[in-house]
Amino acid sequence: MIIESISHCSDKEFADIFRRDLANAAESVIIFSPFLSKNRISFYHPVFSALGMRGVGVQIYCRPKEEQPMWLIEHYDGNMRLFDKLGLQCHILPGMHEKLAIIDKELLWHGSLNILSHNDGRESMLRFGSKDLVAEIMSDLGIESECFAVAELHETSEEQLAEDAQEASPTSEKQCPVCGKAMKWFGRAALWICEDAPRCDGTISAEALNGSTETVGQRPESFPDFQVPCPICGAPMDINRGVFIRLACPASRCRFVMDHRLSAWIVRTMRRKLAL
Repeated sequence: MIIESISHCSDKEFADIFRRDLANAAESVIIFSPFLSKNRISFYHPVFSALGMRGVGVQIYCRPKEEQPMWLIEHYDGNMRLFDKLGLQCHILPGMHEKLAIIDKELLWHGSLNILSHNDGRESMLRFGSKDLVAEIMSDLGIESECFAVAELHETSEEQLAEDAQEASPTSEKQCPVCGKAMKWFGRAALWICEDAPRCDGTISAEALNGSTETVGQRPESFPDFQVPCPICGAPMDINRGVFIRLACPASRCRFVMDHRLSAWIVRTMRRKLAL
C-alpha cells in the first residue's frame, strides 16, 4: 500500500486547509458529516458554488432531521434547500457516525470532526494522500466508483463492534495461558481473548497459533514494506493487536494512536496488496 502523505490537523487548522483542498478538486467530492450547521455550510458556500460551476460532483451524507441536535434542527430544511440550489447531492443515513471526506478518489480526510457542523472543540482530522486507502474505504462503505451509491450505515459503539466481531469459534477450544480459563474467539481481530477479561489480559493471536513470531508492538514480518509515519512525530507506526487492530506510534514522547476503523482499513489494504 502506498501512502504518499499523512498529516494531522486540529480543529483550528482544519477548516482553511480543507477548504483549499475542496477548491482544488477536479472530479469529485464525498463528505460524510452526521450533523449540519448553517454557519459551517455558509463557510463552504463559495467553494461549493465554484465546484458546481466547474462540474465537480459533490456528494454529502448526513443524518436525518430528527437525529440532529436541537440547536441544529431549526436550519436543517434550509440547509437541504441550499444543497439543492448548489447542485449538491445529499443522502440521508440514519444512525451514521462516519466523519470523513474523499476528494478526487485520492485524498482522504478522516477523524472525529463533523466537517459541516464543527465549531470550537478538541476534535481533529488526519489528512492522507493515498489512492489505495481511499479505494479500501470506498469499498467498505459500499460506495460504487461510478454512481457513489452507499449502503446503509449504523452507529455502533466499540462494545457493539466487539460483539459483532465475535464470529463462530473454531472447532478447537483454547485455554488461557495466564489463568487457565476458557477463551473466546474474536474473528475480526484474529485473536483469542480470556473470558475473564479485562481482569485477565491473556490473549493468543492467530499468528502465534500458526507459528508466527509477531507480537504486539512489532511491525509484522508479513508486512515487510509497512511504512505508515506517525502524523504527529513522523516515526514509523506499529500494529497493536487487541479486540481492535490499531496503528500506534512507538515513540515514548508521542504515543499517538489511530482510530481503530482507519487502522483496520490500512491493514486490510496492505493484506490485499500482498495477496495480488
